[in-house]
Amino acid sequence: RALDKLNAKLGTDYKLKIYTSEKNPEILSAFDGISSVELPGFVTGEAYTREFDKAQRLLHVEAFDAASIAYVRNSVSTKIADSLASGKPLLAYGPKEVASMGHLLRNDCAITATDESGLEAMLLTAFTDGAACTAAAEKGLEIARCYHDSELVGKRMHDVFAKVIKE
Repeated sequence: RALDKLNAKLGTDYKLKIYTSEKNPEILSAFDGISSVELPGFVTGEAYTREFDKAQRLLHVEAFDAASIAYVRNSVSTKIADSLASGKPLLAYGPKEVASMGHLLRNDCAITATDESGLEAMLLTAFTDGAACTAAAEKGLEIARCYHDSELVGKRMHDVFAKVIKE
């Protein structure tokens, strides 16, 4: 709905494509009447890579209900690492209490909103401020190299274990 409002305000036709295998009519009906959302279905393999590469911006969303917050409080999705390493601006919407949002906020590597009141401003920035998008994409690449490079992280873990064993 926030993207529909932005499109109306700017006279644009930005689309949010959600690739999901969701079949629950109650969940899918939440998108009824929202013209900016497309649900093309779940994709894997080459189709996933093709769609990922075509995206101009990427979006990470976390739920705000207490059960979901408790469930993801200490985890960071591997899709965040992929998104940061893509060189595309990452938009993130979720509660600041969860690890994924904390990671993105702490490292200033995404265009973020941590509550509904900031969502429209986040989208406006993401679609009208080229410098902010470039900065988020560049910082994302830096953070991906620093925190999400498997060789580097593996070496750090090796060093930590070696130190612990030595002590």
